[in-house]
Amino acid sequence: MHTRFLKPQLSAIAALAVALVSCTAVWARPAYQDALFARYPRAASSLSQCVACHDDTSTGSLNVFGMAFLGNGLNLDATLEALDSDGDGATNGEELTASPATAPGDPKSKPGAAGTPPTPPTPPTPPTPPTPPTPLTPPAATDGPTLYAAHCAACHGALASSTKGNATLTQMQSAISGNVGGMGFLSTLSTAQLQAIVSALAPAGPTSSLNYTGMWWKPTESGWGINVNHQGDIVFATLFTYDERGAPLWVMMTGLLQADGRTYAGDLYRVSGPAFNAQPFIPITAANLFKVGTMSLTFSSASTATLSYTYQGVVVSKDIVPQVFGTAAASCSTTTGSRVGLTNYQDMWWNPAESGWGVNIVHQNSTLFATLMTYDLAGSNLWLVMSAGLPQSDGSYLGDLYRVSGPAFNAQPFTPITGANLAQVGTMRFTFTDGITGTLVYTVNGVPISKSITRQVFATPVPACSSPVQPLVNQPTDGPTLYANNCAACHGSLASSTKGNATLTRMQSAIAGNVGGMASLSALSTAQLQAIVSALASVAPPTPPVATDGPTLYANHCAACHRALASSTKGGATLTRMQSAISGNVGGMGSLSILSNTQLQAIVAALASVAQTPSPTCGSCHGLPPKTGEHGEHKSRSCSTCHGAGYSSTTVNSASHNNGIKEVLASSGWNATSRSCANSCHGKKPW
Repeated sequence: MHTRFLKPQLSAIAALAVALVSCTAVWARPAYQDALFARYPRAASSLSQCVACHDDTSTGSLNVFGMAFLGNGLNLDATLEALDSDGDGATNGEELTASPATAPGDPKSKPGAAGTPPTPPTPPTPPTPPTPPTPLTPPAATDGPTLYAAHCAACHGALASSTKGNATLTQMQSAISGNVGGMGFLSTLSTAQLQAIVSALAPAGPTSSLNYTGMWWKPTESGWGINVNHQGDIVFATLFTYDERGAPLWVMMTGLLQADGRTYAGDLYRVSGPAFNAQPFIPITAANLFKVGTMSLTFSSASTATLSYTYQGVVVSKDIVPQVFGTAAASCSTTTGSRVGLTNYQDMWWNPAESGWGVNIVHQNSTLFATLMTYDLAGSNLWLVMSAGLPQSDGSYLGDLYRVSGPAFNAQPFTPITGANLAQVGTMRFTFTDGITGTLVYTVNGVPISKSITRQVFATPVPACSSPVQPLVNQPTDGPTLYANNCAACHGSLASSTKGNATLTRMQSAIAGNVGGMASLSALSTAQLQAIVSALASVAPPTPPVATDGPTLYANHCAACHRALASSTKGGATLTRMQSAISGNVGGMGSLSILSNTQLQAIVAALASVAQTPSPTCGSCHGLPPKTGEHGEHKSRSCSTCHGAGYSSTTVNSASHNNGIKEVLASSGWNATSRSCANSCHGKKPW
């Protein structure tokens, strides 16, 4: 997910954003290329320009050796030399020391092969830029001390003795907006100029010796965050937030350290790529990068910073701090040594063969918070979150995986998300082989994904983080005690808690969404959460018994429309008819959907007791009027089934029907020959 293939004409950053600068873009060899040719002098004469590491010098895209060089931390050592990156049967070391040296990233170029190593294309002569027009207005000054002296010193004293040393951009903008102390006149200054004043006011001395790797946020705006990966003088930042529709959106910046020693700034990009489940996952190229603005991160201390960015012309500024969901945020320092033995996994992880996606891990105590930056089935960027990955008995970390919706990135105010914004899409599991390699397994809506992962390296030194580990054994599972220690501060004592009907699912959802700051409970195990739920159940109000008294239920729910039970016209109603009427909201009966089937059956039974059995009439068997609505034909039955003894296909008994009602006519008019019945009552119908 790094900006590995950033177009040289857009930036001097390519191949991991700044680690590998395209030589055709800057017309000079970077330091690591000098180191390459110093170690392998034959390569200097045989492999001019950038052919050793790049497929295409015009775009800066890496070949397989360049990828291996990058994955080795830009270290030229025995490990890199022992590899056969291009699979041509000769190791990288053999190719670079051969006479003449051959290209270790080109399988067609190897020692002893016919021909000579590939000759790089001659870089085009850079065009002479047109002479820019003389600006009508001088550029706005962005020298912080000068701006402070001109606009602030009259009220706040000289910069060296100013009492506003910890001012933030947000505070300054708010004071200008409210004309606090007459500061409204500073509205003529740009955001860049205000930031320059803030940087000048920040405590003296660069803070670049600190390492800022971790997840940062604004606590009052739960739902978005920014992952910072800090290596050398470079910060790679991924902002996860929401677009105008509330759908997941992530953007990224490779920020370079600025002259003030505390600000990292760079262009901001939105990225597209193959779907998360693509097989194979084709690495992204410059065509997948879309510049949408700029971003800067200014760190006032190890625990405070200001995020400022523009996204498609919209300016956003936030004061941010590290997110804490354990006992404290992990402490990160820098190292140039091996990280194989690390047991804290806070960092950015990826698969080097699948540039374009990655997963940021925040590791506090024994809990992992992971944000996966990838793409949906349409190729649009997508982020998913595992907010509570807990250690398992096999040493892995497992948690639920969520897709999140929320307010647009520039919403004012930004309303914190709730459990309603979370949609579980699967689970995620991390299994670490050592401190630098592992396996990521996750599911999205039933689709399983498995990836080998490693820490991403793009500069040196790299971060090494640590956090106190909570033991897995002897975890207390006393519900009332756990409630008192973790819940009572917000929800009151257990005896008077209003959360008596809480469920484990509701509690886990609130923790995952950090509803009301409940992410702090992510350090608790499932067994501990269940113990709290059980304790709450003991103070839950008793569930009232379900009424099943038919006459009472009828009186409460039916009598208003259908009169008292004794005179109801609905005697004989069936459960099916009643359920159908409720389902269709016939006569407003949808309100009865709150009743159970047992309660509805009780009403039916009560109505059966007042059902009246009507005396049989012609209409009991026949359609009405009989002359046009003769009874249906039942060829499968004998006539005597309905009409009684004496009726057959050739014989008619005009005395009675089977229901005991005497025929109203002396003769039914039955004609056995024509098999028809013709009289003034029935009309004429052949059977």
